[in-house]
Amino acid sequence: MKYLLTIAYFLAMANFVPLLMLSKNCDARVKRGPLGFLMLISAALAAYEVFMTFIWSPSVVAPIRLDILMLMIPLGIINFLFGLWYLLRSRATDLVPEQKRLMRSIAAWCLAVPLLASFGLVGSVNDQSKQTQLFDEGRLFRFEARLRDVATQRRFFGTLSSEENSIAGYYICDDKDDRFSRMIINEDLDIWLFSFSLYERHGKLKRIDNNTYEWTNQNKFESPFEFKISQYEDGDIRFSGDYGSNPTITSIQFHKTIAPHFPWKSGVNNAVQFLGVFSAKIDEFGKSIGVYHLWLWRSQNKIWGRYDRRFVEPNSILDFVSTQEIEPVCVTSCDQLDLRFRLNHGNVRLKQLTTDTWSIKDEDNPNNPTYQLRRGQIIPGHVLDLAPLSSIEENKHWLEAVTAGHFIQWQVPEKIEFLEF
Repeated sequence: MKYLLTIAYFLAMANFVPLLMLSKNCDARVKRGPLGFLMLISAALAAYEVFMTFIWSPSVVAPIRLDILMLMIPLGIINFLFGLWYLLRSRATDLVPEQKRLMRSIAAWCLAVPLLASFGLVGSVNDQSKQTQLFDEGRLFRFEARLRDVATQRRFFGTLSSEENSIAGYYICDDKDDRFSRMIINEDLDIWLFSFSLYERHGKLKRIDNNTYEWTNQNKFESPFEFKISQYEDGDIRFSGDYGSNPTITSIQFHKTIAPHFPWKSGVNNAVQFLGVFSAKIDEFGKSIGVYHLWLWRSQNKIWGRYDRRFVEPNSILDFVSTQEIEPVCVTSCDQLDLRFRLNHGNVRLKQLTTDTWSIKDEDNPNNPTYQLRRGQIIPGHVLDLAPLSSIEENKHWLEAVTAGHFIQWQVPEKIEFLEF
């Protein structure tokens, strides 16, 4: 369904070819009407698409073609009206059967455009609704996973109590404002602000005096915050200032409470086994360092996972860290965990050496070296190892949700270390 809109667009763009061929066999009575105008619109659309594909798209980063959706509305209306005109005209009594067939052929070609576009639009709306639901679930899953227990909470948010910084803690918003729901501050004055829908912003507090702090942005892609946080004797905090491009906030109050935990309610007979997260750093690319990550899950002879390979430079910032889904297949026996999976650049061979180590090699080039991955993680912030294990369906849906449209920012340290947990 979701591809029908694109098919309708290219059908409208290519209209002039079959219409031109049909028009050669038409006499003057068939050619009368909007046939020439329709072919002109189709040819102009084809020229426009050539420009967008070969000139505009290569000049921008990650082009999004919203223009196709906007163009399909007038194109659908025009093709519907012209198709209806030729369909009604084909019923005229002064036409011979051959002329009627030609007119009906033109009408069918024209009417196919709005028909496919309508089904495609319904499918696109349905897909968009599912995608929105997936994004909503992803924010909820990521929030609850990071607060699964005390150890996991400390891994992602640090320590939420401090004698030196009494403002550290978990806070709930007292005001009825959808933009503010929860706030987390750790002992190092890192701060996370969550909306009611669990959209989050990460910043850093700068102490002004004993009870007043100023927010500083940590993500350059977010609109700036300009507000101050004041702490009161009862432990509550208030902040005021400008919330990005929104009007000035006079006062929002949060009260401190105990951070909740969200443990999984899964039994001991889980259908899924988490084999682990395995990583490697390769120091043989000059200034750049190769960083590999692999997450694997298994249920009997079915194996799936997530994979990421990137090249980084120390003391740099990576703004869009994500992973790709993989479905390895067993090369020999699945008991030996000798696997192969496909990426855009070719086949990758993966083999378990021990429970804590794997070998990995790009198979398409025999000169490529074999690298060894070991248990542990290099880039912090991923929650994939916290995926539920009760069933394959729940595990895969959770992984799809937490990775949908979500990227991690990584401040690459001067010395890259393994994170074990």
